[in-house]
Amino acid sequence: MDRQRLLHARDVDYATSPVDFAQLVEEELELRDLAGDRGRLDFGGGNGLVGRLVTKVLLRRDFDLEIELVEDRLCPTVPSRLAYVRWIECLVGFARAVLDLPVSSIAGLDIGTGAYAVYAALLARRNPGWHIHASEADDRSHAHAAQCIARNRLQTQITLHKVTADEPFLACMHDLPGQLTFTMCNPPFYSSQNEMDELESRKSRGPRGKLQAASCELVTGGGEIGFTRRLIDESVRCRDGGGGAMWYTTLLGKSSSVVALVEVLKEVGVTSYGIADFQPGVTKRWILVWSFLPCRLPDALARASTTPALAASLPARASYALDLHNLSQGEGIACLTDFAQSITVPWLVHRQRLGKRRGRGETDDDDEDEGDRIVWMGIRRDTWSRAARRRGGFEDKSTTQADPIVLGIAIRVAAAGQAQLHRFICSDEALWLSFQGKLSHYLQQSHSQDTRQTSATPIVESVDAESLDMETLKMYLRVQSLY
Repeated sequence: MDRQRLLHARDVDYATSPVDFAQLVEEELELRDLAGDRGRLDFGGGNGLVGRLVTKVLLRRDFDLEIELVEDRLCPTVPSRLAYVRWIECLVGFARAVLDLPVSSIAGLDIGTGAYAVYAALLARRNPGWHIHASEADDRSHAHAAQCIARNRLQTQITLHKVTADEPFLACMHDLPGQLTFTMCNPPFYSSQNEMDELESRKSRGPRGKLQAASCELVTGGGEIGFTRRLIDESVRCRDGGGGAMWYTTLLGKSSSVVALVEVLKEVGVTSYGIADFQPGVTKRWILVWSFLPCRLPDALARASTTPALAASLPARASYALDLHNLSQGEGIACLTDFAQSITVPWLVHRQRLGKRRGRGETDDDDEDEGDRIVWMGIRRDTWSRAARRRGGFEDKSTTQADPIVLGIAIRVAAAGQAQLHRFICSDEALWLSFQGKLSHYLQQSHSQDTRQTSATPIVESVDAESLDMETLKMYLRVQSLY
């Protein structure tokens, strides 16, 4: 694939630039014949040929992917599949920044890839350095997926695994070294044929033509809840025994399934999870993600659902407005770094410019109020509680630097003095709550007693170099671009 086509494939976003079907009909002879004199496509009629041809055309036009259509297997709609793919790409972007993952190490698993291996093909086409594993239990779908992968010369990027319906979802990965970056799947929605028929009959607009698919693509024991529950149980076994994935994800068709599965995650001890939704057409879908890593996804990924029924199921926020009690930016930075010093936590202040060009004769001091500052703190253990002070706090820094960071904090302070607190690493919820309380109390006390130590001018760039080791500094430099 040449560079121009790759850049186009990366730029495609149907959420911001929906498919123009009138233009598509004009450009594609196959669709023009089906549109008739009025030039309009009827997606609900016949045997679903219009929908399958639109999928074929969009994959070819926008992603340089060629497929051969089959009538008796599910043919995916491209906009909905791309929305999931783009969300996965954002997830991987966060993982690369926090965990310092090279592109060559990114590996994903598409569980139940289907006859066209469309998720795997889209990910591979848009991300040439990634490797995607795809599993399929159905013989006919597996054979056709292999043809699609070969036709598009993606064999070096996609490994197709033939599995059985009864074996564990991750069994095909047991012999591979290392850990997957992510899993993804679009499980069958229904638990029985009767359930599917009943739900189809309830649709306000009626069923849009007969769905062309194999029974195994639509129905599974326990429906999408039962399917995902199996994946959750497997993820727990992988956590205890090693392997598995950094992040597990699934696409769900009912908000009630999301509510039920969040409760399952809490029952097995998962604290790092997220919910997102998207609606590229008339149907809304939800993404559920969970992990056993200490990383906390940004709210834009983990709390990306506007569904009212899911408000109580969303995870705790990773970002909060921080009250600086009317301090200026410089005073707020000074107060925050004083706080870090008071509890002997390593800190760093980074200046993020707004990009204004300076004129001749101007210096950094002339525009030092421009742009946000980010105070970064890497915390390896509790150094502020009464119990911590009794045991000596953070005095032995050389010992604690070998320990993992259990709480990674980024505090963005705007030029006007507003502040936003982000946590991107948190392996101890109690420690996080304790830190929040300590920081809020310190800021309130500093405001009421007016005892803060401030600089004459705002601190632009500074670092507690004595206690901030190189590993922590490198992590900050990777992560700061996210905030």
